[in-house]
Amino acid sequence: MSSERKQRLSRDIAKSYIFVLVVFFIVAVAVSLTNWKHLKDNAKRDVELAKDFLAGEFMEEEIQSTRELFEDAEKELPDISGLDFRIRRGGEEYSTGKVPDLKLKYTSGIRDYSNYDYYIYNYHLPVYKGEDVQVTIVRELKREKRFINQQVVIFLIAFPIIILCLYMIYRHFYRKIIPQLREIEGITDSINLDSLDIKLIREGYYEEFDNMLTSYERMLKRLEDQKSAHIAFVHNASHELKTPIFVIKGYSDILKKWGTENKEVSQEAVEAIGTEVRSMQSLTEKLLFLAKGKNIQPVYEEVRLDEVVEEVKRELSFIYRQVGVEVRGEALKAYTDRELLRILVKNLMENALKYGGGRDVRVEIGLRGNSPFIEIEDRGEGMTPEEVGEIFTEFYRGDESRNREIEGHGLGLSIVKNIQEILKAELKVDSIKGRGTRVEILLKDN
Repeated sequence: MSSERKQRLSRDIAKSYIFVLVVFFIVAVAVSLTNWKHLKDNAKRDVELAKDFLAGEFMEEEIQSTRELFEDAEKELPDISGLDFRIRRGGEEYSTGKVPDLKLKYTSGIRDYSNYDYYIYNYHLPVYKGEDVQVTIVRELKREKRFINQQVVIFLIAFPIIILCLYMIYRHFYRKIIPQLREIEGITDSINLDSLDIKLIREGYYEEFDNMLTSYERMLKRLEDQKSAHIAFVHNASHELKTPIFVIKGYSDILKKWGTENKEVSQEAVEAIGTEVRSMQSLTEKLLFLAKGKNIQPVYEEVRLDEVVEEVKRELSFIYRQVGVEVRGEALKAYTDRELLRILVKNLMENALKYGGGRDVRVEIGLRGNSPFIEIEDRGEGMTPEEVGEIFTEFYRGDESRNREIEGHGLGLSIVKNIQEILKAELKVDSIKGRGTRVEILLKDN
């Protein structure tokens, strides 16, 4: 068993819950600090504005006395909330009365006082044709601090409320999701090869779980179909193997009893055993090919279609000596797997020779647009539309061919279908009962 710790939904939900709380806390702190910085910057700008205004006022030529300086500045100074000032010159001191006597030394810039209760700028200002004036500008920050404190209080009140709400949401979804997952786990554990057709009850499930169960049902249906197909495949394969084995055993018993005494019996037994062995070999090869299925990897190369057709024609001429094959068309090339194409053409041509009623088979090679094709046509008994729909089923043989006069196992066209899908070719079957069958293989564009 893997030592790696597996993930759990409940643990991930709890982590998400904690993550949301941490994010909320960080955002709350960031908002408070940002607002506080913005308010302080505004207060500093107010002080700078007052400083620049007083510098301009005090440099006016007609103003002489300290009192005149103060009264004129007090009257003309823009109305800035929380801003006050005090001036001193030559023993005279004038103040709005709102500024506390902070007794500060001269500073080189704006400074905070009493833990940001005030911003203070205490400095000397030259006056036109006169002695310098000591100026103290005070900008009160208590109102801004109250705002930030209120904001912090709101966050502190909201934080436990949010914790409670998130916890309730967490518990709600946890109580809904976990039981549903456990039910699905129980359903999964109860399924085996004998219960693939189980019907899943999905009342009260979330849509996502319902969709998952629907997909699960479809998967079970596919498994059930495959199981049935495999059982049928094994049954039919056993049936097809049983007959030649029975024949071989029978003739071997005959050889034991009379083979050495009767040459005719011996010859008949040897020929029959040879025929059945070839039949078993053919069946075994086809079963092995079908077992590989979609795992076969094609090897694409440039292939002469007429050469493949002629090769198959020569190979089958030793078996079907009484039936001719007429090949027409161009010497075309296709980019495909040569061996797979040969097996496909061989199975189709052999079927045409088998069921063509002893009449010649026609093979045509040509182009449909840019796509090369091979068409194989016989003039045999043909098939009904129902039979055409079943011919690619493993071990299927039409009603009139289910006899020992025409040898076969019903696997050739299953192999054709597999190869067609591997090569991504198109396969078209046209058949008319009593007139024959035409099969067209349309390969991919060159």
